[in-house]
Amino acid sequence: MFGLRSTADCRCEPRFDGDALRLDATDCPGSGRLAAAPDCRATAVAALRDRDAESVHSRADGLERAYEDGAAALLVAAGRFAEAVAFYDEALAARTERDPSTRPGSRPGGREPSRGSRP
Repeated sequence: MFGLRSTADCRCEPRFDGDALRLDATDCPGSGRLAAAPDCRATAVAALRDRDAESVHSRADGLERAYEDGAAALLVAAGRFAEAVAFYDEALAARTERDPSTRPGSRPGGREPSRGSRP
């Protein structure tokens, strides 16, 4: 499949069609819902590690979801970042693929790590 892969709990089949990334989510439990399914999002971002796309489309159950403009740009940027950082920190790269909108250093639940008391 041209080196593209799905994550463990995602069965989306990614492929590029011109400047669009297309995810066939027919057999995927996450139905290719990138906004709600972190495993599907990780599959899309992983496919974008070494190739850009103007838009990302997922199709399941006769419904196509299109991620364009800012949403597509975020996924592409996350793919580029994951590719660049993977050599140094594979865990950060994997976390970026699953949740590209999380700031580096932030923790689940939106709480920052404790930095001690302020003067």
